[in-house]
This record gives sequence, structure tokens and C-alpha cells, in this order.
Amino acid sequence: GSETVSFSTSLPVGVYHGVVYTALPADQDHSTDTATVEFKVAAMLQAPFVDEMDNLNNWLEGGEGAWGVVQQEGYVELGRTADWDRGNTYIVAKIDRGTELFEPKLFFKWSTSGLESSDHLYVEISHDGTTWTVMDSLTGDQDWLMMEYLLGDYGIQSGDTFYLRFRLNANYTNDKAYIDSVGICEGYIPNDAEIADTPNPELWDSTIVDTSTNDTLPVFTGVIMTPSVTITNGGNPAGDPSISFRVFYKIFDPNGILVYSQIRTYRGLRPGDTANIYFPGFIPAHSGIYRLTVTVRCPNDPELNNNTFNTKFYVPPHKSAAGENSIPQKLMLNVKPFAGGGEIVFGLPAESHVKVSVFDMSGRVVDVPVNSSFNAGYHAISWKAPHSGVYLFHVKTDTGELSQRVVIVK
Repeated sequence: GSETVSFSTSLPVGVYHGVVYTALPADQDHSTDTATVEFKVAAMLQAPFVDEMDNLNNWLEGGEGAWGVVQQEGYVELGRTADWDRGNTYIVAKIDRGTELFEPKLFFKWSTSGLESSDHLYVEISHDGTTWTVMDSLTGDQDWLMMEYLLGDYGIQSGDTFYLRFRLNANYTNDKAYIDSVGICEGYIPNDAEIADTPNPELWDSTIVDTSTNDTLPVFTGVIMTPSVTITNGGNPAGDPSISFRVFYKIFDPNGILVYSQIRTYRGLRPGDTANIYFPGFIPAHSGIYRLTVTVRCPNDPELNNNTFNTKFYVPPHKSAAGENSIPQKLMLNVKPFAGGGEIVFGLPAESHVKVSVFDMSGRVVDVPVNSSFNAGYHAISWKAPHSGVYLFHVKTDTGELSQRVVIVK
């Protein structure tokens, strides 16, 4: 059998880790004896309407025909006292205190007893108290359920006056429904994911002036760039939630062509903590001025001004894979996937025979799209994949060979 055990305590605002464990002398299997959970105690928000249903002071109407409303300790009961034809009993509240919340949310608990499939307990909302929209319904025998609804989904915005109605519609004697803990609170908890530091500090070791714009640009001083960015959860550790976010890192070449694009997803960053996000290495193919953009996207984050970083940087000729005449200093391979295939770009420091082979993950050769001689420089071909999957592209020349693994989706 099983049994539910409840505990209650009072804690200050903050984020907590709870551990629950059981101890039984004869229990030799301890793998299921312990559970851990992270939870937060948030600061109470001033709610414009809260009713624990100890009385009906906030409610305007109740009861039709043989239907009645009964106050119980801690909840209200809608039910029948005689076997009349189908009818209604209901209570209506006018919420006229101005719900000054960013995104007001209705919450309540309800339960039903003795309702058949044609019998329902409804919760309804109205702008004028005359025309009603059904938000939800309940039937059958249901234990207490906690329900939550964003009022904006029903056209109710911050500051609006509206009406709320609970209505029982049923046939038989002893059909009953129960309402408890009705209230309105803030349904929107803003998150704050911030780009905490300048991405790739190795770019800023030296600078150069762009004579065409007089802008001072950082200079890339390495050979292989290791893109990275630091993200901070700017929320308050005393009650704000952990966040999940995605980081988009893009680099555009001197011609404005997107030559590097990566996405990383991070989950569970606690308020006040930082996370260092790293991406695969990038080797600039040509000298010139590149553009770098980093964007972080997080649900419910209104502070978009700290979610984007843009800059330009300069790659001198001796630091790019290409020399002054766009001839690579070493063998280059870059496969850019697109829907259904990919563009195979390879660079040769000298004239050479080139063989490009494509393998699937079983090691089988799927295709040999290139097998001929090429002059020094950059060359590109398009390749169509037979199906979606992970492919290994291998280029072999007179002076060396390279491989790259790519995921292609058709």
C-alpha cells in the first residue's frame, strides 16, 4: 500500500534544497529511500482578490430554484436540496479593484461529488456580468484540484474590471460541487539572462583604426578563435527562479556572408550565478573586417538590451587561413549544411589532386563527390544527401587530409 505524509513549516524567502528519506530496519534496498528537490520560497505578491471562502462577502448572487449555496468551514458548497428538474446554482463575484498586475492569473481549488457525464461545474468569466465565457468545467467524482488560468487569454488585462462565476448545472439530488481558495495573483515571473562580459576577450589585445569609418576595431591575434560567452542570471537569489536559455553565436565574413553559426542551450542557471558557454573553434578564411553577433534568448525576459552583443573585428593577412591573394596557407575544409545537403568548401595552398569522400556513421562510403585536380585557392561544390543523418566528410590531397562531421536534415 501507500500513504501520503504531509509536513508544514515556515521559511524565509530564498531557494532551498530539500531531502526526504525513509528509515526501516528491514529495508535492504536503499535506492528508493531518498528523494531530493529544489524549491523556492518567493516574496508574497499583493493580490487584488483573495477569498478563502469562509463566507460569501465578496459574492453578489447565489442560488436559483431548489439550488442552494452552503458555507462550510474553509470552502463553499454548491448543491441540491430537492429532486427538481435540471437547474443552476451559482455565485458571482465582481472584481473591481483594478488588477494592477503585469499578467493577472486566476487560481482556485474545486471538487465535485455525484455528477454524471451530463452534469458539470463551470467556471466562467465576463466583462459585463451578462455575456459569459466558459473557462473550464468539471464532472464526475473529482477530488480537490488546483487550477490556474492566465486572464489575458480571456481578454482581461491589467486594471480591467470583470466578473467571475462558478455555476453548477446538474439533474439529481445530492449533486454537489465545492469551491475553495479563489484568488488572483501575478502570473508572470520575469527572468533576466544577461551577457555578463565581452565575448572572446582574446580579440581585444590590440586594436586598429578602420580608415573608412574611423572606428577603432579589435584585432584577432590568434590562429584559431575559440568562441565563448559568459551568461548571468540577473534574478534575485531571494526567490527568483532558475532560468533556461539559448545562446546564438554568429560570425559574418568581410563580404557579409554568414561563415559561422552555433547554438547552445543551457538549463537550470540559478539566480546570481554565471555560466561560461563555449563553442567549436573558428578559423577565419580571409583577412578583413568580420562582424560578430551574440544573442541570448530566455522566456519571460523583458530586459532585451543586455541580451545582444555586436562588434566588428579585424583579421590581418598573416593571421587568416588565406594570404594576401586569398590563397590558403594550409589545407582547409568547411562543410556548411543546408536542408537536404551541404556546401563543401575546401581551400588548397597549392595545386593538388583532391578526393572528397562522404561516409555514413557505419563507415560506409556514401558518395565521392570530388575526385580530380584543382588549382590553389578556394573551391565549393553542393552535395545532396540521400537521407537525413550524420555524415563524415573527408578530403584528401597531395599534401594532407582533413575530416568534418556534419548533421544534415532533409
